[in-house]
Amino acid sequence: MTGKTRNRIYIRRAVKGRGFLAPHFSAPVRRFMIIVSGIYLRFVEGVSKVSFIHEERIIDAIKGFYNGEHRLVFVFRHAAKEDPSVLMYSFNNALRRKIEKGRNLSHVRFLYGRDVPNWAGKITIWLFPRIGAIPVQNRSSNRQALHILRSEMKNGRFPVILAPEEQIVYHMYRTFEIAPGISSLVRWGLESGKPVAVVPLSLGYSYGPDPEAFIRNKLSLWEDLTGFRLENRESGKLHDLLIDAANKTISVIEPLCGIPAPQKTEKPGPAEIDERIKHLCDALLAAAEKAAGLPPDGTAMDRLFRVRYAGSDAFYPEKTDPASLPPLQRALLDFNAMKAEVSIRYERIFDVLEYIHTSYIDPPFSAGRGCEFVLNLLDVVNRASGGDISRHNTPSGQHAVILAGEPMVFNDASHKGMSRREFLDLIKSDVKDALQKTSGELEPIWEKVKLE
Repeated sequence: MTGKTRNRIYIRRAVKGRGFLAPHFSAPVRRFMIIVSGIYLRFVEGVSKVSFIHEERIIDAIKGFYNGEHRLVFVFRHAAKEDPSVLMYSFNNALRRKIEKGRNLSHVRFLYGRDVPNWAGKITIWLFPRIGAIPVQNRSSNRQALHILRSEMKNGRFPVILAPEEQIVYHMYRTFEIAPGISSLVRWGLESGKPVAVVPLSLGYSYGPDPEAFIRNKLSLWEDLTGFRLENRESGKLHDLLIDAANKTISVIEPLCGIPAPQKTEKPGPAEIDERIKHLCDALLAAAEKAAGLPPDGTAMDRLFRVRYAGSDAFYPEKTDPASLPPLQRALLDFNAMKAEVSIRYERIFDVLEYIHTSYIDPPFSAGRGCEFVLNLLDVVNRASGGDISRHNTPSGQHAVILAGEPMVFNDASHKGMSRREFLDLIKSDVKDALQKTSGELEPIWEKVKLE
């Protein structure tokens, strides 16, 4: 690489968006996925083993679906980017023979972000429609997707699986707000005249036999990336090291939003760091909106998705093919994409930083919490450096686990005496409680090591 190229920053050009990829299930493609999913899981996602807790709940629920006893939705806690691949492998490989005794199929219809095919590569564009996955866009009308989902819930061929927390939340053991889409799915399923079973799934990961060494190793990588040095990184208390790393990380990002450095000379405590993170997240979101020319309306998640979709529209316009335009018009679309890079950089930092909570690692904390915390800090550094979710630090040799919670069953009696709104709110509340319960059950079973 020459000195000249080191001084260049490359940005994307506007390219035509993929649009809505209508699902059209293909049995041969499913067989192909069965063959390759284990290889993909190990060598791309870094997951070498998948275990199950209460797998019989998954198996029995699918058998009940095919016996005509109920419609069926699986909801999962989306704590890591590896989750969809782990679940796809689990249904179509690890549990397939147990489920497919008789005339059942182990396949499920995944819901995924409509924008994913724009950046995930050609294999995704080819595969997702052919395994019947349904693209959705959070907080949007989604007419095409909603029509398909309503039909699927009433009389579809496969169960549906989705992450009702809307996006990756980076916490194995803390549940966040539930989107209203799950309530609509249940209501549409009841239109079939059958009850609707909802099975909550919680996923966990371990990163090797020595989590303390794992965390210290990742802190060493953090030092290399940031230029900071932690006191006694090789022997100091992990909690102190993680808190110090969090403090230094936000200290270098705060000036990006015009936030002055704290005046205090002593190290801030965890509560103060959490407050600074909240203030920084507000500033990042406001800066993203200003760069995108958007108003600050709605909840934080409303604003996040509005910025994200504005960026996606600039990078991947669907109504126009930039490559077919005259040079000037093409250049102007590229200019819009270049401007969107600024708002999206702020949005991507916010997207991870909002999930950095020092209270999550109050000592003694489980090994999984500590590993998540340091991986999230590294992802903040990644996003601040211009990276995205595809460059999230993915350790090799991970061991994943799936815990299936007690199924919830909704029927006509579930909403007797309730208004439509009350029933929809009840479904959201019940699903959130069930997901938090499964996470609460998973932690003491899965986590054998406590750290301080």
